Amino acid sequence: MHYSNEKLKALHGLLPKESYDFISQVVRSMGRRSSEYTIDTIGYLTHYTNNIISISPIQSIDIKPTEQNKIKLYRNYVYRGS
Repeated sequence: MHYSNEKLKALHGLLPKESYDFISQVVRSMGRRSSEYTIDTIGYLTHYTNNIISISPIQSIDIKPTEQNKIKLYRNYVYRGS
């Protein structure tokens, strides 16, 4: 599971401190524990987290698992950067 630090930081100015702290803690925790999630858990989160946090269902793709492809996928689906 990956998330964009830049997008998370953008919420800081938009939300009350308590809300930002909570969301930041949840997102960071999910990133650290991503190997613990099952397909069913991801499906549940995809269906029920539809406000500030958006979780996409697991997608099967047919590309070689290289670092370059990982970066391309991250830029396309998480954060483009500069």
